[in-house]
Order: sequence, then structure tokens, then C-alpha cells
Amino acid sequence: MKLIKRLSILVLLISLSFIISKNHKMEDSNKTNKLMDQKEGIQSFVHMEEKTKPRIVTFTKMDFRGIDVGCGSEGDICAVGLDYQLYCYNFYLDTWDLMPLNDEITRVTRVDVDDFGRIYIIADCGIFTLDCYDKWVKLPGTGVDIGVGVNFDVWKIGGESIGKNWGVWKLFCECTCECKCERYCLRFRKIKYNVCEPIVRRRCYWFRADLYGVNVDVFPNGDAAVVNYDHKVFIVDSVTMLAKKLNDSVKAVDVTVGNDGILYVTDIFNHIHKYIPSNNTWVKVTEATVDAFRLCAGPYNLITYVGKFSWIYTSTRYNYLPCIEP
Repeated sequence: MKLIKRLSILVLLISLSFIISKNHKMEDSNKTNKLMDQKEGIQSFVHMEEKTKPRIVTFTKMDFRGIDVGCGSEGDICAVGLDYQLYCYNFYLDTWDLMPLNDEITRVTRVDVDDFGRIYIIADCGIFTLDCYDKWVKLPGTGVDIGVGVNFDVWKIGGESIGKNWGVWKLFCECTCECKCERYCLRFRKIKYNVCEPIVRRRCYWFRADLYGVNVDVFPNGDAAVVNYDHKVFIVDSVTMLAKKLNDSVKAVDVTVGNDGILYVTDIFNHIHKYIPSNNTWVKVTEATVDAFRLCAGPYNLITYVGKFSWIYTSTRYNYLPCIEP
């Protein structure tokens, strides 16, 4: 009888020991799972945080100094040199080619390039565009800045001034031009030009928006992005010609629009900011070492800029196929 009681007690102790051991293992397993969940949660949070951080753009210093730069959405880059002459970058040779001007043009101050690679300049004697026959065609009026988009959407800053701001104008022309010729690899690649023949002179005029500013560029839909002397940014509707002011937390200096409609500005501290239209905010996209003053955005919204010390930097230099002559 005593033996049976002893055996029963022994079995009970073994059972209790097994249950306690199992509970410990379950607790350890739960702790491990919790730690793994916490770790995964932290990693997930970090991953999400990284996704929300702006992409910092890196740049390559080009062997050229200038006062302004213009980019086309097909990759053309042209600049105004320190000698106030016009140069365009040759991706194939990695050189800056001097563009010939006519006898009327002696001093260029601003430049922009449209999606066909057609060049527009502000010169000492007016506004000019280079047609596909390499002839400079003079547009009416004068200006201090010019911006071009797709489909021949052209805006300028100029005309009458109020204080240190100038009028904002859009160009309207009477005829619709058809493609007549091609230019082969002048700067980057073979490009078709949608222009009138030189003998067909379009009658064009400027229509003023109810706004004044100092710098301008053009969205793909034809709207204008304008910065005024007070460092505020506006978008001007190309149909109604009415202006809408954006968030003024960034004190803007120059403005550019990429081929996908992304808006960038330089600020008074020479940083570059990207506009987020969904919540009307600005996000800095450059490191503190960037000293951008003038800028332009080309294909894939990649940026080229002129620094304070006139050196030109680009994020586009190694992103295209080399030019091949026919």
C-alpha cells in the first residue's frame, strides 16, 4: 500500500515538472515571437520612413561656367557662358559647342530649350528662336526671362515693370506649323523639328497675365510657373491667365518644371526644393553642399544647375545613349 502511494506521488511530481517545463518553453517562445515581431515592426517602420524621405539628387560637375542654363525634355542642354555667348552640350564628345549667332545678336542673357530641342534666347536686342535651318528668328518684344514647354508653349517675363517685378506674358501665334525638316545630332541626337519654313513668317503677339515676376518656366500642359521678386511662387493657368500662389514657406529664386510636370525651385540659401501638389508643400532634394542658383530640369525630371560660382552641375550626364551621326 505504501509502495502504491509513493508511486502515485512520484507520477504526480513528474507530471507537474513536465507542465512547468512546457509553460517555460511557451513563455520563451512567446518572448522570442514578440521580439521578432518588434524587430520586424522596427524594420518595417524604418523601411516606411525611408520611403517617405526625399530622394537626394547627386550631381556631376561639368567643365563649364555660365550664367544660365536651359534643358529640353529630350536631353538637350544649352547654357549662356560668362562671355554672354550661347553654348550647347555635346554628349557624344563631352564638350560645349559654341552656337553661332547672327549679326544682330551680340549678348545673350537667358536661354531655354523646348521638347524638340529648339532654342529660345533673351538677347540684348530682343527675343530669338533658332529654327531648323539654323536661322535665328526674332520674336516680338523684349524680356528678362523666357520659358518654353511642349507644343510651342512659350512664356516670358518682361515688358512693363512694377518695382523690381516684370510682366508675365504668353506667346500666341496665328499659324499652326508642320514638320518640314530634321536636324542631325547638333547636340544630342537626331530630332524632328515642328517649325515653319523660314519664308513663312508667323505673326505672333504676347498676351499678359495679371501677375508680375522675375523668372518663369512652363508645365507640359502649358501653364506657367512664376517666381516674383518677393520669392513667392505662382502657377498661371494658360487658358484663364489667372494666377494661384503656392505655399510660401520656401523663399524661391529660380524655377523649373521637368518633363513630367514636377516643379523645382532654388531658394535664397541655394538649395533645391521639389513641390508636392497633393499637400501644397516643399521638400528639399539636395545636400547642404549644393549651391544652386539657376536651374533647369530635363528628361526624367533630372536637374542641371548653375552654382553661385558659375560652375554648371548636372544629374543627367550619364543617363543617355551617345549621339550617332546618320
